[in-house]
Amino acid sequence: VFYTDTIRFIWRSSAPFVKNYHLEIFNDNKVFFGKADLTDTSFVFIFDSLIGDFSDNYYWKVRASNSSGWGEWSTQFKFKTDLKVSISELELSNNIYPNPVSEYIEINLDRCATLSKFGTSEGNEIKIYNTFGECVMTEPIHPITSSHRMNIEHLPIGLYFIQIGDKFAKFVKE
Repeated sequence: VFYTDTIRFIWRSSAPFVKNYHLEIFNDNKVFFGKADLTDTSFVFIFDSLIGDFSDNYYWKVRASNSSGWGEWSTQFKFKTDLKVSISELELSNNIYPNPVSEYIEINLDRCATLSKFGTSEGNEIKIYNTFGECVMTEPIHPITSSHRMNIEHLPIGLYFIQIGDKFAKFVKE
């Protein structure tokens, strides 16, 4: 059982001259993640509320391709999560706008009780992660600021996760 929203999948290369790997993550009902252009033998996946019930059993499998085509799927591996979306995470999400966004995202630090309790003291920062779990932006939070505006114009279109302290929210870049 995993008590985190980020899981790293790691596998060994078993085929010679591998070009790509195809990873699928699924539950009993559907495949909700599939990526066929992986070139490394590990992948970081961030769960979000789009998946559904976080207490489900989940499975993953991987296969490799080389000049002969795609190989057989690996054994299915099972894992279980025990994640719940907390009120504070929803509260943080409600204080990030606009969403979806194209140029600037605004975070209202004043209206968010969780952040008030957390405190936006000197040294705190806002981090933005892509769906691979890579930190793509970091900015410090000024301790007496009631809101924070970030220019995300340079980010590619997609889903992103914003982190302030131990709180996460997601937004879509158009």
